[in-house]
Amino acid sequence: MTLLGDLDLDAAFDDDEHAVNDDDNTVDDSFDSDGDDDGGVDTSTGYGAAALQYRDAGWDSVLPLPRGCKYPPPRGYTGDGATVPSHADVYAWTEDYADANLALRMPDGVIGIDVDAYGTKRGGDTLAAAESAWGPLPPTVRSTSRPDDASGIQLFVVPLCKRLVGQLTIDGKSDVEIVQAHHRYCVAYPSIHPSGARYRWFDADSAEVDIPCVGDLPMLPDRWIAELTAAPVASVAGVEVDVAAVLHALPDGEPDHVVAKRLNEALADLRSRSGSRHDATLRHVLALMRFGVDGHSGVRSALLALHEAFVAAVVGDGRSESSASGEFRRMVTNERGHQLLAATPTVDFDELVDLVDAEVPVPAVAAPASPPPPPPSSPTAMAAMPDDDDFWGSRASLRHIRDAALGRMAAPWGVLGSVTTRAACTIPWTVTLPPLIGGPGSLNSFTAMVGASGGGKGACEAVARELVPHNSTVGAVEVGSGEGLAHQYVRRATPGDREDGVADANDMVWVRRSVLFSVAEVDTLAALGTRNGATLMGKLRNGWSGEELGFGYATKEKALLVGSHGYRMGLTVGVQPQRAEALLGDAAGGTPQRFVWVRVTDPRIRRDRASDAPIWPLALPDAWPLDPWTMPVPAVARDTVLDAHVARQRGEGDALDGHALFARLKVMAALAVIDGRIEPNEEDWELAGIVMAHSDRVRQEVADELAAASRTEAIERGQLVGIERDAAQGSAYAEKLDRVCGVILRGVKRLSDKGRPATEGNIGRLIAGRDRDIKSDALEALVLRRALIHDGRSGVFSLPDA
Repeated sequence: MTLLGDLDLDAAFDDDEHAVNDDDNTVDDSFDSDGDDDGGVDTSTGYGAAALQYRDAGWDSVLPLPRGCKYPPPRGYTGDGATVPSHADVYAWTEDYADANLALRMPDGVIGIDVDAYGTKRGGDTLAAAESAWGPLPPTVRSTSRPDDASGIQLFVVPLCKRLVGQLTIDGKSDVEIVQAHHRYCVAYPSIHPSGARYRWFDADSAEVDIPCVGDLPMLPDRWIAELTAAPVASVAGVEVDVAAVLHALPDGEPDHVVAKRLNEALADLRSRSGSRHDATLRHVLALMRFGVDGHSGVRSALLALHEAFVAAVVGDGRSESSASGEFRRMVTNERGHQLLAATPTVDFDELVDLVDAEVPVPAVAAPASPPPPPPSSPTAMAAMPDDDDFWGSRASLRHIRDAALGRMAAPWGVLGSVTTRAACTIPWTVTLPPLIGGPGSLNSFTAMVGASGGGKGACEAVARELVPHNSTVGAVEVGSGEGLAHQYVRRATPGDREDGVADANDMVWVRRSVLFSVAEVDTLAALGTRNGATLMGKLRNGWSGEELGFGYATKEKALLVGSHGYRMGLTVGVQPQRAEALLGDAAGGTPQRFVWVRVTDPRIRRDRASDAPIWPLALPDAWPLDPWTMPVPAVARDTVLDAHVARQRGEGDALDGHALFARLKVMAALAVIDGRIEPNEEDWELAGIVMAHSDRVRQEVADELAAASRTEAIERGQLVGIERDAAQGSAYAEKLDRVCGVILRGVKRLSDKGRPATEGNIGRLIAGRDRDIKSDALEALVLRRALIHDGRSGVFSLPDA
């Protein structure tokens, strides 16, 4: 049992986060993601392009964050007493995390006033009230990703070693926080917000400006410093508290009148919706724990009641249940809080809140490094338990998918991938995305389900079938040839069809408008896609975009044309990482970026979670417009897609990034549909960003596993080739091999100088006919000797110094 259930404080203390209150030492709404990327990101928009410029401008703690995320920072570089990175540290990070987000830990003597003025947040009003009471703030710079003129972090200078309170609450509200060296950090240009928007610097007139210099920042006015100065920090030197023992000893039973009175005050504060719920609740938690130390009865049951009320209040504001429960657990188990209770027996609890929040250490989370690839013998290995509770707990439909998956011993992400594809197949073919770039956008969706053969794809799809059952209007078939795709939708009319008037003007009959295609093993796709004259991969790419599936054959019987945006297509493919070349090898055509990649294995699958209870289908919408209809998208999604397109047109990015954003739009639509809605909202877009971040990580893991397996195979094959050739032909073969290797090296350089790709075909044209029989051996030998580098995705060879 844990704090998430009946507030078992003994078990709660055993949690790894017992000494962490990370809600007050990291930025809000953070997503724990390692930010791995597939290499298609323009690194000029990341940490590597700007970190050293910040150092030159006086910012000593410039930290990398996962791209598109606000958390986690490198361990040990944030919070009180944190290490200041050296120039060498920052330089190394610019190389290792070139495309990462960027965060600034405030130097001593610099603070940020963080104003939230969007949605239901009224930080702008709070700041205006403070300026009315204490005088105007001097003009300064502001870091923000939002389009309004108020939200963001404004920077000021304060006296060295000056501690300010954590929040500005002049009007009882809590939408303004003070960012300090010991408390939170500032995500800044050129970072990407989880919504997809870019962080930028603005001046007081909301004009975009360059990276600010610390020496140019204005001083915070004296009145503001006086009003915001925090209470002196109590010393806890030599104070040792056995937090576990304190929690074990908290009295239970019925609350006495002192505990009951304090609990009623806490519940009233939560209902009032004024001020910071976190600060108010922490104050009451500290008071209740002191009552427990003093021997008052009923503290455990009071904390349980306060926990339930806090979670209900915070979830009502849009936070996830797991996140709210974790925040409350950290209030109860915070070691710093217990030390201060012991060291300051008469301190006011309002002051104690600031002392606790000021001194909490940063979570022990590693820097955003890409994980090493698992060994080829363990293609589905996962490094750790997924930290995705905020995502699954964000709405009822996602919780239902997760619980149904784990109850049936299936991976939640694998089930979600299948569910979104199935849900997309239920969207009428008459529905399209807006024509943001070119024509209308198709909602046809593809999912790559990653795992060993028999590793869980079937279980995930079985659960998905119960969550999203298809009726007879959606066909389910195995993929065949590219020519056969159109045949699943239309057929040539027969005489009977013509007599009944069913055939259309092109003498065709629609069999169905929606088909869910399935490929059990990616090897099947490879075999179908690589046979002589195969058109499958190209037609699948057409299908993802809603383009024509048929061919314009001269023979009428073979010419089956379905038309653009006249059908709905879904595709799921089982992918064994070491056999993934069929998809990853077609990167130049953008095939991998069109798939959402999910694992069908998960370390959360345990026997004690198994359940044979019925799975209730998700309540999908059925009130779709009868006429052709364009699904609206939220403004943030539209802006992100258009801004990225403009950047690509300027040459500032990879053309394939457009596929990734298009895939995110499709995921956004599917998340709305499985939530029972036909119009996506901003939350759907943000959740789709988390799905795509997961997809990017899985795709990169698969690429790493494939590369490791390919290297091992190449070495073994090269050794075998060498033994066989030496035994058969001796020195004659060796001389011939050396001669052809020289021809190839000169040929690669010549092709490079002419700007032509050194593919195997182009190289082969430079080799004499009598020597072409050992072309492959020579290429393998050069790669093994590292005289040539081979890009397995593009198929291009290059010299090491090219």
